[in-house]
Amino acid sequence: TDSGAPAAPIRPWTAHRYAPLAGKLGRAALRRIRGTPASPSHPPRAGDVWRLPEFSDLLSPRSMHTAPLYDPAVLAALIEHSRASRDPCPSSLGRVVTLELAHRVVLSARQVPAQAGFRASN
Repeated sequence: TDSGAPAAPIRPWTAHRYAPLAGKLGRAALRRIRGTPASPSHPPRAGDVWRLPEFSDLLSPRSMHTAPLYDPAVLAALIEHSRASRDPCPSSLGRVVTLELAHRVVLSARQVPAQAGFRASN
């Protein structure tokens, strides 16, 4: 399962499969007993994504596939405001990122059959 537990009931003959989960739960229990937080005290901020070159390239209006969907001045202002402030990204920027990523996934899915020798249908 997604938590690391096996997808089988715990029985004497399946207990060995639960060893990794037992270690994980044991460490979590020790952290709780000691009072150590499970997550870092300074989690990454949303503005820190601009330090990733992939993110900067993704939201460069010159290379964005979905840039024609937006008013160029508004898009540039939104991106510049997000870069300048280290506040959490506004939901509107999240929507821009989602549309850009979705468009790129669709494009790559359409190109795979064409590269395999199949003809892509429109």
